[in-house]
Amino acid sequence: MNPISKPLPRWVFILAAVLWVATNLRAVSTMCFDWDAAQLSLATIEYNLADHQPHPPGYPLWVVSLKPLVPITGGAPLAQTVLDILFTLAALYFFHRLARECCGEQTAGTLVILLAFSPVVQLYAFAQSTYPVDLLASSLLGWLAYRMWRGEKWALWAAFPTAAVLMGFRPCGMILLWPLLAGATVRGFGRRPLVLVPPLAVAVVLGLAWFWPLINSTGGYSSWFQMSSDLFRATSGATSVFFAPAEVGPPIVGRLTVILVVALLPLAGLVLRWRGKMPLPWRFLVLWTLPGLLFVYLIHFAKPGYLLLVLPPLFLIMGAARPSRRTLLIGFLAAELVVLLPYDRLPSNRLTRALEVATPHAAVSAARANRALRKQVKLLQPSRIICTAPFQNAPPNRRSVEYDFRELAGAGAPAHLTAAGSRGPEGTQLVFEGEDYALWR
Repeated sequence: MNPISKPLPRWVFILAAVLWVATNLRAVSTMCFDWDAAQLSLATIEYNLADHQPHPPGYPLWVVSLKPLVPITGGAPLAQTVLDILFTLAALYFFHRLARECCGEQTAGTLVILLAFSPVVQLYAFAQSTYPVDLLASSLLGWLAYRMWRGEKWALWAAFPTAAVLMGFRPCGMILLWPLLAGATVRGFGRRPLVLVPPLAVAVVLGLAWFWPLINSTGGYSSWFQMSSDLFRATSGATSVFFAPAEVGPPIVGRLTVILVVALLPLAGLVLRWRGKMPLPWRFLVLWTLPGLLFVYLIHFAKPGYLLLVLPPLFLIMGAARPSRRTLLIGFLAAELVVLLPYDRLPSNRLTRALEVATPHAAVSAARANRALRKQVKLLQPSRIICTAPFQNAPPNRRSVEYDFRELAGAGAPAHLTAAGSRGPEGTQLVFEGEDYALWR
C-alpha cells in the first residue's frame, strides 16, 4: 500500500461531505434527543441550575447561543443540532490545520475525512448535545498549543482567551486541556514569564463575564459549587472504577473500551501499517491525550461524547502511518458498516448496546420514538401528559415531555407515560406501547 503522494482531489471531499450529511440526516429531530438535551432546551425558557435547566455546572454560553436560533429553527432541539454541526465543522477545520503542519497536506486531507466519519463524531454532529464543543476545543487549542510550543507569541494571545470563552460553552472538557496549555506555555515562554500577563488578564476578564452571572444566578459561589459537586458525586458513583462498587468496575472499563474502538474504527486500515513515528513531540501528545483518557477510564464516563476530547490527538498519532487511498477506503467502510448495522434486529447484549449508543443509531431511534409519541398525542388530544417513568436517557422521558409537549391544549383526558413493561396507574388502560415507553389512559 503506497502512501498518498499528492493531495486528495476535490471531488473526494465533496463526495465525503455528501455521504456524511446523507447518512446522518435521519438522526435530525425537532424533539429532544435525550435527558440532557431536554434540560438544555428547557434552559432557553428558564435558566435555572437548581431545577437542572441545564444541569450543573451550567453551560451559559451554549444556552445564550441557542436563544437567537430558536425562533428560526422552531425550537431548541433543532437549534442545538445547528450548533453541533457548526462546532463540528469548525473542529474539523482546525484539526486539518494542525494535521497539515505536522503531517503534510497529503496526510491531513485523509485524516480529516477519517475523523469526520468516526461513528461518535457523526452521532454528536447531528444529535443535540454540548460534546462537539470538546471536539472543537481539542482541535483548536491543540493547534494553538503546538504554535505556543514553538514559541509563537500570537498563539499565546489567542489560546488563553479562547479557552476562557469555550469554558462558558462546556466547562467540563476544557479543564482537561489546561495541562496541555500549561505545558506549551512553559515550553515556549518559560524564560519570558511577563508575556503571559496580558493574555491571562484578558482570559480572566472573559471568563468572569460568563462565570460571575452564572454563580449569581445560583445564589453565590458556595451554592453553585455544592450543586456541581453533588451532581458529580452522584454520577461518578455509577461510572467510576474508583467510586462505583467493585463488581461494576470491569463492565465499565469493558464498555468504554468497546466504545473507544468504535470511535477509532476509521483508523482500521492504518493500524496494519503504523510505523511508530510521532507526528508531534511525545511530551506534547501525552499532555494532550493522557488527562482525557485517565478521566474517562478512572473518574467518569457517562456517554460516548466524552471521547471527542481525545480523538484529535489519537487520529494524529495514527497519521504517522502515512495513509494510502486503500487505508482510507478500509477505514471508511469499517466505520460505515458499524453506523448502518440494523441494531433493532440484532440480539440485545452488552456488546450490541455499547455499539448502538456510540453510533448515529442512538439519535435515529430517539427520533423514531419521539415521532411515534407525537402521532399518538395528536390522535388522543390529551389535556396533559403525566410521566411516571423513572430516569431515562432515551426519550421520551419526563424532561423531554416537559419541553416537547409543554403547550398541550387537547380536550381529552390526561395521558400517562411509563417505562415499557411497567403498569400504568390504577384505572387506566394501555393505548400504545413503543420501544422504551408505554402510554396509558
